[in-house]
Amino acid sequence: MVQVIDGTMEAIPLKPDLSAAAGDPIYLFKASDAPWINPQSKPSKRENRYVTDGPELFRTKSGQLLMLWSSYGRGGYIQTVARSESGKLAGPWKQLDSLVGNDSGHGMLFKTFEGQLMMVLHQPFRNARGKLFDMEDTGDNLKVLRARHDLDGVPTNP
Repeated sequence: MVQVIDGTMEAIPLKPDLSAAAGDPIYLFKASDAPWINPQSKPSKRENRYVTDGPELFRTKSGQLLMLWSSYGRGGYIQTVARSESGKLAGPWKQLDSLVGNDSGHGMLFKTFEGQLMMVLHQPFRNARGKLFDMEDTGDNLKVLRARHDLDGVPTNP
């Protein structure tokens, strides 16, 4: 088992047929680059809190390149976003404010048949269920408009 103290996001170039790597990994950023990482929580081999997990790339309506990703913030597992300052995969990457807390992660964006941008993620971290959110593409970031509890399959009290 590989132990990593400060997880990194890296990209690996692929052959045109996607069958194998076509070069060395390209370093993008490390988890501790994020401003919302708890500075009081020092990473250790016993308790790795600097995790990079669940990336998804998204090109905004204005052409900005964003990456959704998950890690541990001050209040638990979070769904966050970073923006490539060059608009290219190689970055440099700027870490933006987190999107959703409450032990949430592994977000993926999609559009409904009506064209509404949405995000699905797991929440909470243990015994997770899929949660849905109406999203807005602001051109340089993503914004959570509202949680869609009416669609997440959890019965509500009458």
